[in-house]
Amino acid sequence: MISSLPMLPKKTQKTRTNSKFRRSIPYIIVCLAAVAVCSIISLNFFRLMLIQGESMSPTYHNLQLVLLDVRNREIQYDDVIAFKCDSQDIVLVKRVVGLPGDTLEIRNGKLYVNDLLSDYFANTNFLYSGVLNTEYTIPEGCCFAIGDNTDESIDCRYNEIGDVEIDNIIGVIIPTGF
Repeated sequence: MISSLPMLPKKTQKTRTNSKFRRSIPYIIVCLAAVAVCSIISLNFFRLMLIQGESMSPTYHNLQLVLLDVRNREIQYDDVIAFKCDSQDIVLVKRVVGLPGDTLEIRNGKLYVNDLLSDYFANTNFLYSGVLNTEYTIPEGCCFAIGDNTDESIDCRYNEIGDVEIDNIIGVIIPTGF
């Protein structure tokens, strides 16, 4: 006589769903950890930023992605910075040409920093001088920045923009080879 084996219950749909969910828990944890790490890096170290407009051409072009170092607060001449412009309620990207206490002036279309011809803009002929049409001294806690495409850039030369307060600097763009 052949004894019959007990019938095992078939897996129900609920059991299969729970099993799939349990198998995916490690992947969900890895994804959440990756999002957390990226958020921490973005808030404290580096950010991707999209250049909008041609004011920094030919160095940076419209819709170009750049990497911004948000840790760097030691601003130097020729750094390209991103800063909050409170008067226009926008973020601007420009090149630092003057630091606190420097005197700037545009004479005969040339930019002078502390009475010396600017190295970076030596071959540039400024069509618009704005506040730099006479000698201008940068106040403490501020810097002065100009877009590389001087004919198209609305920058610190314009009264509407003014000096860049150091506290409004978001970070320095990291130069890349592409």
